[in-house]
Formats: sequence, structure tokens, C-alpha cells
Amino acid sequence: MTLLTGVWIILALAVGLLGGFLLARSRRNEVFVEDTTKVSRLEAELGEKELELADYKENVSDHFVETADLINQLTHSYKAVYDHLERGAFQLVGAEDLKKRLGNIEAEPVKLEYIGLKLPEMARESLYVVELAQSVEENDEMLANLSQALHISTEQARNLLKRSPGAITKAINLRKAEKVEAVFSAQGIATQVKHVEPS
Repeated sequence: MTLLTGVWIILALAVGLLGGFLLARSRRNEVFVEDTTKVSRLEAELGEKELELADYKENVSDHFVETADLINQLTHSYKAVYDHLERGAFQLVGAEDLKKRLGNIEAEPVKLEYIGLKLPEMARESLYVVELAQSVEENDEMLANLSQALHISTEQARNLLKRSPGAITKAINLRKAEKVEAVFSAQGIATQVKHVEPS
């Protein structure tokens, strides 16, 4: 083998290594761009789903408000029909005859109230809040797990942990409070479920 052949082999090897390095680097950049694009797409989809959920909640709320209004209208119509029947009975049958015929019937007044103005005692649900029992030192994994389990952003999870010690939920039912407590417990975060008096 001559010196010139050796130089050509070394040069070819160097060009091959440089080409392989540049090819590997460009592939890595393509994967990074692809991952960034995928994250952006998922964030956009999450934003859309959050908007859909907010829209759905608003529709449910509007539905129940309209239902309450329609039932209140029905209550007024029922009262109007009742008053009409009462007036007709007095006019057509006469007060004396009507008193004789209906004398045995107990006269208990019926009071109709608008829906939503007053909840019956049995419909009131006990409410609870979940409180952090101590200060929490956060880390990225904990924030990611909390945000995934509670369906909130990592920033919202970080803000919850900043409330320590203190309430991290609004007043919710016991089942939901126990779920939130279990999520925090799985991360090694001590919480307390406290009963709140309904207003």
C-alpha cells in the first residue's frame, strides 16, 4: 500500500464520519421538531377540550335554569286553574251547598314555592373542603401527577400547593373530597377533609 492510497483511505474515512455525524444530527433535530409539534398539537387539543367542557357546563346550567323557569310557569298555571275551579264552584254550586258537600274535607293550605329559592332539608348535601395539612416542597413529577389526576394544568397544581397549609378545594361533596384526598395522598402529601356548614 502506498502513502497516497493511505491518505485517500483516511480522507474517505474522515468524510464518511463527518457525513454520518451530520446525518445523525439532522435526524435528531427532525425528531425534536416532531416532538415539539406533537406537544403543541396536544396542547391545542387540550385547549379545545377544555373549551368544549366549559361550553357543556354552561349548556347544562342553562338547561336547568330554563327547566326551573318552566316549572315555575307551570306552578303559576296550576294555581290559576285551581283558582278558576274554586270561583266556578262557588258561582255554579253556591257557597252554602258547597260548604255542606265539602264539610268533611280538611282545609290544609298548599304553599308552592319557586324552584331554587329554598332547598328542602333532605336535598341539602353535606359539604366538605380539602386542606393541606403542611407546607409542601414541590417537584416536577409531583406537579405532573397532580395535574393529570385532577385534570388541571401544572400551573394550577403549583398554585394549589402554594396555599399550604390551607383549603385547596371549594366546598364539595364527601365523595369528591375523598377522591382529591386520595390523589394528594398518592403523592405523599398530607391533607385533611373538613366539614363545612351550608350557608
